[in-house]
Amino acid sequence: MSIQEQFKMVNIREYQIGDATKIHHLFSKYTHYKRDASFWVWINRLLAEEKSIIVVAEIEGEIIGHYAILPRICKIKDEIEFKCGLGIHAFIDPNYRNLVSIFSITSMAYKIAELKKYDFIYGFPNTNFRLIQEKIEHWKKISLFNAFVKPLTMPNSELLKFDWDIVDENDFEKYFIINELLEIQNLSGKISFSKSLSYFLNRYIKHPQKLYQSWLLRKEGETIGIIVTKKFVGEEVKIHIIDYIIHSDEHLSNLIDDFEKKFSKQATVSVLWPITKYFSYLLIQKGYTQVGFDTFFGIKILSKKALDNQSLLQDVNNWSICMGDSDAF
Repeated sequence: MSIQEQFKMVNIREYQIGDATKIHHLFSKYTHYKRDASFWVWINRLLAEEKSIIVVAEIEGEIIGHYAILPRICKIKDEIEFKCGLGIHAFIDPNYRNLVSIFSITSMAYKIAELKKYDFIYGFPNTNFRLIQEKIEHWKKISLFNAFVKPLTMPNSELLKFDWDIVDENDFEKYFIINELLEIQNLSGKISFSKSLSYFLNRYIKHPQKLYQSWLLRKEGETIGIIVTKKFVGEEVKIHIIDYIIHSDEHLSNLIDDFEKKFSKQATVSVLWPITKYFSYLLIQKGYTQVGFDTFFGIKILSKKALDNQSLLQDVNNWSICMGDSDAF
């Protein structure tokens, strides 16, 4: 069969019932990440009240390409609310990359999102895909940043400023406390993605691969926040702050100090994102250098409301962005 004949057989379409197994088989075959049925249902059905937007490329009943958009809500200072989505898992089977462009799949997903009244799509694409998004798909860069890195050494004192109380799955008394923290969280007027209790629990505590530890932080019996951590074992053992909520920025410096002390026996290096401008300032004061892996953060504007607020959205200093807002961690 000629390439022209094969090209005519490629069908770009929205997700249909029965596709899920074929999709996770595609990713399991070609990626080293664990992308099984449990992961598929977790990321596509548990992290939002709406189902994710999924577009696939299909040839003779076989799914050979994929792109998905996970629904989220974004707020500016609790005054402006955007319906948005996280773009994830843009992929073409290597055997068919001469037949299908990822652009043909993502463009349909954007059209569906626009019809569903999404204001913008955001993402953290890898080096190859970010070029396509900027040059062809007209994404707007918010920031291209490097992670902050600091080697961990044994501290002079192991005494912590806070009591760290791990949150176990199905501990509803702690769920109550987390809900209170989420309802009163103060992001100092930053642009951020909303987190409901169900989102927080499903994103971190009920992850099928058990990647995270969530800790309530207490001082003199009072709960002052929660922190989500993740350990990554590679050539080095890295420790990350994936997400956190604290009552006040006055506790943030002590939170970072505690984090380093607590995990200095388990990890060799702390690798953190510049979550906010103030967070970055504290990291520099504590000896971190911004020499880690790079991350592109960008958006594709879909609505007039997002276009009218483009200058606000494109200023990275207006944002509070944590590793947990990406699908890469």
